[in-house]
Amino acid sequence: MHTPNNPQAAHTRNTAHVVRREWRLPPRSLFGAWWALGTAMFWVIIAALVTLTVDTRDAIIGMVLAVVVYGAVNYV
Repeated sequence: MHTPNNPQAAHTRNTAHVVRREWRLPPRSLFGAWWALGTAMFWVIIAALVTLTVDTRDAIIGMVLAVVVYGAVNYV
């Protein structure tokens, strides 16, 4: 990882030693990253279940309508 204040970080192998505390991701950012991953996987599972429950064509139509309605509501 290249950081502006430490160009040597681009040439070190972080798997061979303990990562310095200033190079680590703060706990709140790490939690946010895990939360985003979990949320994304949740929506992938929901999309797969909807596709299995109804038809693929109907699921795609529903997604397009949801995007249009969500965009219209947030535009106002």
